[in-house]
This record gives sequence, structure tokens and C-alpha cells, in this order.
Amino acid sequence: MTDRVTCDVCGALSEKTNTSYTLISGTGWRLTRQVRPDGKVILGWNCPKCWAKRKARGSQTPAAK
Repeated sequence: MTDRVTCDVCGALSEKTNTSYTLISGTGWRLTRQVRPDGKVILGWNCPKCWAKRKARGSQTPAAK
């Protein structure tokens, strides 16, 4: 089984991996967590470029699409 994910910010498609752990440890993809105003938690993926921008902003909110 191979996994691929899509960046929630820019729509980039990840490379094929055997597990999501490979994306996090080996390629720089990051799983992000957001809390909506209604309190619901949403998880999403950020590619290395979008993660770097998010980290540089020091913000927990995603960049505008």
C-alpha cells in the first residue's frame, strides 16, 4: 500500500510512501492541527514550502489559498 497526501494550502501532491511517518520524518511534510470556531479540531497536511512559510509567520493559522 502506498500513501499520498495533498497540501491543504497549495494543493501540492506528496511523493508516494509506504506510511505517513515517512512524509514527516523523511521529506519535510507536516501534519497541522487547527481548531475551528465551533471547537472542532481539523487535521491537515502542509508541504515543506507551505510549512516553512507557516513556521516563519509564527502563526497557527494557515496561509490564504
